[in-house]
Amino acid sequence: LESQGLQRLIRYIRTVEVAKGSPEKQMIESEAMVRQRLAKSLTARQHIPKGTLIIEGMLAIKGPGVGLKPSLMNRVVGKVAQVDIREDTLIPIEALEW
Repeated sequence: LESQGLQRLIRYIRTVEVAKGSPEKQMIESEAMVRQRLAKSLTARQHIPKGTLIIEGMLAIKGPGVGLKPSLMNRVVGKVAQVDIREDTLIPIEALEW
């Protein structure tokens, strides 16, 4: 390549490097609200009285994603409710015996 062609090639390579971005996955600010709306949380499928042993059938997975993650379901099942949990509400972490 001649000098100008080499300079152009280098410029193109640098442009591609910038376009590829970082390999690290990070949520940007504009994605946060959408993620909360679309993500899911553990909710009560029915009223769970204080002192009740929680079983899987009492739980549902619904949006928004501001509560306990569904991946924690196995840790929630078998716990005793420390407070009354109303039907169709998020399962609060303070309501569980850890």
